[in-house]
Amino acid sequence: MTFDGNNNPWPRPGRLAALVLLLVGLVAMPRASIGEGTDRPNRVADDSPAPELIQDTVPSTAFDMVGDQITFTAVFSNSPAAIFQWQKISNGVAFDIAGATTTTLTLTNLQLQDTGSYRLKAVNATNREAVTYTSARPLVVDRIPAATNNIVMLIAAQTGLGDGTRFTPTWEVATNNSLIAGSLPKRVRGNFSLEAPGRQVKTLTDGNRGSLEMLHGPWGRTSSTNYVTCGNGNWAGLSVTYLLPGSKTGYDLTNITVYGGWGDINRSQQAYTVYYSTVAAPALLMRLASVGYDPVAPDNMQSVTRVTLRPAAGVLAKNVAAVKFDFTSPSSKNGYNGYSQIIVSGCGSASLPPPPAPDTNQILFGTRDGPVLDRLDDLGSWIWDSKTFDKQTCCFWKAFNIPFNKRVQNATLVMSVDNEYILYLDGQIIGRMDDWRQYWEYDVTLLMTPGRHILAVKAYNSSAQAGLIFGLHVDLEDGEAIEVQSDTSWKVAPEGARHWETRTTAPSTWRPATVVGELEQSPWAATPEVLKAGPPLQPVKLAFWQTSWFQMLFFILCGITLLTFFSMFAQLALHQKERWLLQRERARIAMDIHDDIGSRITQLVLNGEDVQAELPEDSKMRRQLGEIWDDARRVLSSIDEILWALNPRLDTLRDFADYICDYAHKFLEPSGIECVFEVDPNMQLTTADLPLRRSLLMAIKETLNNTVKHSGATELRLKIERQRQHLVVVVQDNGRGFDPASIKPGRNGLGNLARRMRELGGSCQITSEPGKGCRIEFSITLKRPRRFSWLRK
Repeated sequence: MTFDGNNNPWPRPGRLAALVLLLVGLVAMPRASIGEGTDRPNRVADDSPAPELIQDTVPSTAFDMVGDQITFTAVFSNSPAAIFQWQKISNGVAFDIAGATTTTLTLTNLQLQDTGSYRLKAVNATNREAVTYTSARPLVVDRIPAATNNIVMLIAAQTGLGDGTRFTPTWEVATNNSLIAGSLPKRVRGNFSLEAPGRQVKTLTDGNRGSLEMLHGPWGRTSSTNYVTCGNGNWAGLSVTYLLPGSKTGYDLTNITVYGGWGDINRSQQAYTVYYSTVAAPALLMRLASVGYDPVAPDNMQSVTRVTLRPAAGVLAKNVAAVKFDFTSPSSKNGYNGYSQIIVSGCGSASLPPPPAPDTNQILFGTRDGPVLDRLDDLGSWIWDSKTFDKQTCCFWKAFNIPFNKRVQNATLVMSVDNEYILYLDGQIIGRMDDWRQYWEYDVTLLMTPGRHILAVKAYNSSAQAGLIFGLHVDLEDGEAIEVQSDTSWKVAPEGARHWETRTTAPSTWRPATVVGELEQSPWAATPEVLKAGPPLQPVKLAFWQTSWFQMLFFILCGITLLTFFSMFAQLALHQKERWLLQRERARIAMDIHDDIGSRITQLVLNGEDVQAELPEDSKMRRQLGEIWDDARRVLSSIDEILWALNPRLDTLRDFADYICDYAHKFLEPSGIECVFEVDPNMQLTTADLPLRRSLLMAIKETLNNTVKHSGATELRLKIERQRQHLVVVVQDNGRGFDPASIKPGRNGLGNLARRMRELGGSCQITSEPGKGCRIEFSITLKRPRRFSWLRK
């Protein structure tokens, strides 16, 4: 057998006859027995029926090599009883096979002359004319190919019945001597559960005989969970790496067998490359062989394959510590393949090998604590922007999450950029590189906390081709893993974007990255070669005000403060509105009293005076009417006082002082007491509310009344001033004075003065001595002026 660039077997010219036989069998195969031209059993004219065929012969087609064995089997009903005879059809002639008289035919130690078609003849045991034939099933036997690098590739293929039936190939699958039986891979790259829920990578080594059972599902897909989907297509299983523990000297590999297939021919190909490392150099991964086999099969039938690598002499490899299967190279014809079992056979090596010599075809990987296998398992594809040009800068962005209920055990990041890069993690620069011929590895375990993380790479291309390749592998304590590779899910931030390296989400305007090549693909096939360890990384120590809990608490307090402020602002606005409404109502009442009650009383006084003038001077009624009109005038005076108190336009202390001075002048004028006023000019804009003005007016009136009635003074000094937040009113006369201690409580209204001031939150101080006059000081605390007075408008 010869191989193409991917070790694909192609038939030599001498084997064309066998290939033609197989193709002819494929065309003629699906229908019923040879010689009858129908897929239903032949029946004789009498009532004794021919044996009933339950299941036609499987496999429907078979391809194998010299020295192997093949089994054909069919199923008939138990009634009527039948006599069975297997036949071989060669050159259109059927020959009985001696001793093959059961429903199963096993051909051992196959030879080239075994190529042909095989069918089972079933004869009614009592009516020899009642015969049923199964379909003729073609078998092609080929020579064992020549070894390539001491490796012989043995290939076998079978097809099923299709049409929704289940098919289990007739091979004997022995997994008890597999070095990886029941083992999970140390490294997994890609999604091995693609398309069918329940698929798991452990299927490849579970050793289950039934794992080869296959169902031809809709659109030819294999719905069974006994298979996994692998290949170079997006999201499929990309590679697995198995450790071979238990031996300090490693293992000598004797053969590697892989079983695969699919529900039709679209994914029945086997395409992968096998690597291995030795115990002497566990970080040195070496290529063993590449497999690229695409079987010939009908499109509507299950197609299964078996490929075995065995040594032409000796063993495949010695002192092996690990084996890797890379399903991305060579490429699959449809991007995906199906695999069911991997068997790695061998025995413990007798002794340790010498250290390996440098080899330019081998890739060197970095090591940390203990053996480290292929770090490139973590890498994705080479990506870049949709356009590439010299002196170009690309900003790559990717977000991922670590579950909050998981703890990170280990996290390793491997990457390279053609030509230079700056690497950010959560906005922090963790690495720089200006030599694209090397991979760089970073241990980011201490930086991987639960939650959302942002990866950002600022990449620069000096000239020619450009690319970024990246892989992050995070091992969790529960055995699960998180992988982030460079692929089209990365985003390219536009040039000039601000804070792109710290954004938690990518805008819809950011373009997806473009895959420009795969791992070890030209122009990066030979380099990078060396994996270097980046500098140790430690989490950034944040000040307490930079921690998330402090910032959260700060924002909560700010929110509470804002809510309190807006609540107080709303209350203030409401109070201002109420005050404005109250003042408007006061103005309305004052206007109504002035225009209605005041005018009516004034008209009444004028009419009364006219009537009084017509009465005689000595008339008793005239005197009584005079008293009534005097009372009416006093009522008008009181109304003026009420109007002054109600008028909101006269709420300032300056207006209050003017009114008090005017009132005192008019009140004292009949008594002959001279009045001197001292008014502070700086209080003219200070507001005085109604209760203050009313109570203080009543207190001053009481004081003036006492002065006129009891003091005998010739002069009174009235002083009104503002002292900071206090209004001070002083009434002082030069009368006879008195001893405050001799005044009984409740007399002369002095108690009323003190009580009024206390109600206003003020005080009243009386200072007097006999012969030295009297001084009364009223002090009241002023309310602070209200802000936001514009709200009243």
